[in-house]
Amino acid sequence: MKVKPIIEDVLFNGLEDYASAFDVIAATRDYYPDLDRDGRWRLSLEAIKYLIREDLMVPGELREDGFKPWPLTKEEMLRRIEEEWEKLPEDLDQLFFGQVCWLEITPKGEKLGKEIAERVEEHWERKTTRCLEEVLPLGLEEPIPISKLYERTEGFVELGEGPGYYKTPDSQRELLCNFVMERLIREGLAEVGWLLFGKRFWKWWATPEEAIDRARVKIGFAFGLKRKGPFLKSWGFRLTEKGREKALEILRQREVREGGQPS
Repeated sequence: MKVKPIIEDVLFNGLEDYASAFDVIAATRDYYPDLDRDGRWRLSLEAIKYLIREDLMVPGELREDGFKPWPLTKEEMLRRIEEEWEKLPEDLDQLFFGQVCWLEITPKGEKLGKEIAERVEEHWERKTTRCLEEVLPLGLEEPIPISKLYERTEGFVELGEGPGYYKTPDSQRELLCNFVMERLIREGLAEVGWLLFGKRFWKWWATPEEAIDRARVKIGFAFGLKRKGPFLKSWGFRLTEKGREKALEILRQREVREGGQPS
């Protein structure tokens, strides 16, 4: 079903906030960027009608006193959606939030959305663990600049369908950098700080949560630059004793998998 990734994306994001026709059209563009305007128009219409017809979301208006569903039967809702879709601008990217309708997730849609969210969480947990196991042993000799973590993330890019994959390789790599950094800090495996010439290390004097927030901001800023390298080399992490023990255990397990004897 071609609309499946669009529907899953809208339900996944609809768990946290109201969705709108804008979100359906944007998801269609993101998952099918080669579609022309008419193809995108038809597929997004099919997706929003599916969400309503299958009782996954309800269209309505968002007012000061909250969400108000359209006071219509389901068939009347679908006809109104078709009529509103005919009025969409030639450039679908000109659509704004709330135009046509807002969408509230139903109990049925929430159940499916949570199943999707669990699948997404498991997907990224596995990927984060694998990337962490690649990066951690690199810190046994010296502090690791974030540029090395960024380099390793390239091997974990997967172009697929659905909210767990995200839209572009760079968006996946940014997310993975954040997840790995969060694990390093939260699990006490590494300290984060400034690097001078890739060798000298100055720890950030911050709580773990402050360090995580600061790292997210810096990673987000770096991914907005065309040349990420210089910025990502200016800071990084140094393994704690716990992190060193974990890195050595990873190397021992790697030796066993490769058929050798652990040293």
